[in-house]
Amino acid sequence: MLASMLVSGMASQGNIRNLKVNLILPSDIFAGEPFNVVVEVTNIKKRLPAFFIKVELLGQSSFIIFIKAKESKWVTFQTSLPKRGIYRNLSITITSRFPFNFFTRSILVELDQSILVYPAPRVCGDSEALSVDDEGKDPSKGKPSTVLGWIEDEIVSIRDYQDGDAKKSINWKATAKTGSLKVNERMSEEPRVFLIDLERFVERDLEEVLSCATYLTLRYIEMGWSVGLRDREIFIPPGTGSFHLRNILEILALYELRDKAS
Repeated sequence: MLASMLVSGMASQGNIRNLKVNLILPSDIFAGEPFNVVVEVTNIKKRLPAFFIKVELLGQSSFIIFIKAKESKWVTFQTSLPKRGIYRNLSITITSRFPFNFFTRSILVELDQSILVYPAPRVCGDSEALSVDDEGKDPSKGKPSTVLGWIEDEIVSIRDYQDGDAKKSINWKATAKTGSLKVNERMSEEPRVFLIDLERFVERDLEEVLSCATYLTLRYIEMGWSVGLRDREIFIPPGTGSFHLRNILEILALYELRDKAS
């Protein structure tokens, strides 16, 4: 019996030795939202297989029955993380009770990887993140903005006023010169740039603000708009595309409320 226990302990320890672990994460993770994480376990032993491997990560566990030498197997977990920010010092526990279930042998694999978690998107109205300064100008280029915080397209021509034209489109200089109402013809009258101003929310709950900003960023970039972000110390010019989107989301994920009185 003692000999069997000794053999079992040695075999169990050898069973989990030389296993390489890799964590495969989705590109976008939001606080409180479930996501799938894949753990790749590779048996780098030259000849011996690995049996009955238990993989534990973030409170979840799964089993791999058999891994051939020089072969990889994958297990998938669905989990969630409660708060935005960076999760570091991640580890995966590999456990085996092979071959006779007498002993449990475990190794703790410290991962070099970290997880960046974005704020949870919260549905909110456009007016909650307006970005117009006191003079109604866009802070990046000085172009006129409407109260929705978008920048109009460039003027392409000037024409006679027609019923239904917006009063804001009247070109008063051209009207004075010609003696008749003239309006600016623009390439597009649709708003296409939205600048989120975190300075407007000093008195509000920070996490609500960041969740609202996350929602608006996702919404407007998906619609093809250029989205920018600013506070007193940060200015991200309006832009589009997945790289720009993740740049803004990363800033929101790591954002800390500074002393606005300083």
